[in-house]
Amino acid sequence: MLAECKIISKKDSSSIIAGLKKINNKFKKGNFKLNPELEDIHMNIEAQLQKEIGDPAKRLHTARSRNDQVATDLKLYVRKKNDQLIKEISKPEELSDDIPIRSNLHEIKTLKELKSFLLNNSICDLQRSSKNLVFSDGNSHSSIMIISGTPDSNEDNSGIPIREKNGELFNNILSAANLTRSSVYIAPIIPWKIPGNRDLTNEERVVLLPIIKKHIELIDPKILIFVGLD
Repeated sequence: MLAECKIISKKDSSSIIAGLKKINNKFKKGNFKLNPELEDIHMNIEAQLQKEIGDPAKRLHTARSRNDQVATDLKLYVRKKNDQLIKEISKPEELSDDIPIRSNLHEIKTLKELKSFLLNNSICDLQRSSKNLVFSDGNSHSSIMIISGTPDSNEDNSGIPIREKNGELFNNILSAANLTRSSVYIAPIIPWKIPGNRDLTNEERVVLLPIIKKHIELIDPKILIFVGLD
């Protein structure tokens, strides 16, 4: 059609069609390798087409619909945030070895022990201003662990992460992926509500980040997803 409308030459059109056929054959044979650095399948095909036929490929753009673009951009945003958060919680804590929480967490071997430790020890001031410990929900044997944002009032009241309106949306998203709350494991980034939704202080970050790192270590998930985090 592009050639018929004289947008591209017949020669370029023939080259593009031939190149796309080669790519299609690679797909059928399972030889097409996706590059995760490219944002979606469209860009992967365009890149491969340029390898196959050179400059004529630059005259073709596999346009995305607005819905595709929004979905892809959202995925890229989430991937970027995930990478940032994983990098953040992977930083060495600014704790000296004689700080009790480090040695205590090191000794914990089970989720039950971790929950008991958080319930029965004075960790930080957030405990005193919160109604409940928001520890987790779902299946602790799942290979998928979801880290949610800091608990809100509903979660503080129930002691369960991602509830009420946020919970309804979250459950719908899980359903769209053929998952349920009972097929994943959910834990908040920190286990207590922050008064006034303020940022954590540096002192709180130093104390609380090792807790979620320990939580992740105990679950040892194959897939780690962060949701509801700024």
